[in-house]
Amino acid sequence: MYLLLRGELPFYGKAKNEVIQKTLHAEINLESDPIWESVSPEGKALLRGLLRKDPTRRLTAQDALQHEWFLTKPIHPLSSGTAVAPLQFDSS
Repeated sequence: MYLLLRGELPFYGKAKNEVIQKTLHAEINLESDPIWESVSPEGKALLRGLLRKDPTRRLTAQDALQHEWFLTKPIHPLSSGTAVAPLQFDSS
């Protein structure tokens, strides 16, 4: 979800160990980057719940689907101009 909203992963590193350390210890600040201004407080709360370090306090997939961010937002169908045609591959 973070990737969909932000366009990049929450933790980045040049080496696997660096990514693991950041995942375990780095904090995500959803207020400092201007890109988060367009995300509602409910959306930020959902992200914080999904990114909690303590797995016993982290939202489950079921919890996330029942979160107010999903339940209170109206569903708008995609226009036909929004969807991208699937890639066509050569069968050879």
